[in-house]
Amino acid sequence: MALLDYAPEFTTAEAVEIAHRLFAIPVAAGILPSERDQNFLLTLEDGEKRVLKIANAREDPDLL
Repeated sequence: MALLDYAPEFTTAEAVEIAHRLFAIPVAAGILPSERDQNFLLTLEDGEKRVLKIANAREDPDLL
């Protein structure tokens, strides 16, 4: 199967929870385009922006 068949499928609410759990920051999340991974634009309370990338589970770790 192709890598596209294993692309992550997280919601924006899950991305917000991941950011809070891993980085202890409150954010708003929006979906960014991606082919085989999943990317979110995180906006912090002060307006600063960050990207959260969730890699495809089948991606070669050496390529990450």
